[in-house]
Amino acid sequence: MAPFPGDTGFILPQRMFLTGDRDATNVRRYSGRVTDPLTDEPSPVSTRRATRHQWGLRVLGVSLSALALAILISATALSAADLATGTLIADVAVLAAMATGVVVAFVYGAPRGILRFRSRDLLYGVVIGLALRLAQGLVAQAAQGGAAAWPTATLDLQWVVFGALVPVVVSPLLEELCFRGVLLLSADTVFRRLTGSRVLAGIAATLVSSALFVLAHGLTSTLDVSAIVSLGAVALVTSTIVLVQRRLWTAIVVHAVFNVTFVILQLAGSLGTAGAPALS
Repeated sequence: MAPFPGDTGFILPQRMFLTGDRDATNVRRYSGRVTDPLTDEPSPVSTRRATRHQWGLRVLGVSLSALALAILISATALSAADLATGTLIADVAVLAAMATGVVVAFVYGAPRGILRFRSRDLLYGVVIGLALRLAQGLVAQAAQGGAAAWPTATLDLQWVVFGALVPVVVSPLLEELCFRGVLLLSADTVFRRLTGSRVLAGIAATLVSSALFVLAHGLTSTLDVSAIVSLGAVALVTSTIVLVQRRLWTAIVVHAVFNVTFVILQLAGSLGTAGAPALS
């Protein structure tokens, strides 16, 4: 006899079966592994946890390995070939290493919201980028003991590509994705697990990514003290921004403005004066 009018007598066992599945899923969730109760395959929650783990240690390892290989290739090219050829090879090697780290990171899965854009990113980026360029000029003047000379360049097709388009369009995006996106945040994850402190992890990750940022620029150009200080300031400021916001666009705009102002100064300086401050 059915327990309720119109009931077939199978509803209660079916409800018990579904409740049991949910309980089984809850047990797996509390044990740290969420699976589909029918197939015992990892659920999206479990996959997302694994992705966060890979974004830390595995992505950091791949990125550091790619940069180490780029350093080796650059050093070999600069010592074995003429300056122009060696510099070109070094540029390509560093760009390829950065791109490799970025691609691997996004294949594993980037942190949520890292590329979210907000209108205030433009305002913050322009103001901070101009402030950094002004600070760079003051550092250059202090290093030279007087007014710094205007930067100059030969305004040919090579300059248009590698002196203007790459620094203004490619470098801010790729370098921020690599050094402040992949290296900084993955190192922050690793150091946080090691130290248990968000502050110490942020400081350590900032120092590592900033040092690699300056080193990468030193592979393809000669850096004096003022250039190292200026590049280090850009790295420290943009790293702090990314760690606070957990987003990249303010840092990208800062970097782009810093480079655009150099290109403008270089165009003006090419009328007759010499010298060149650092370009990140």
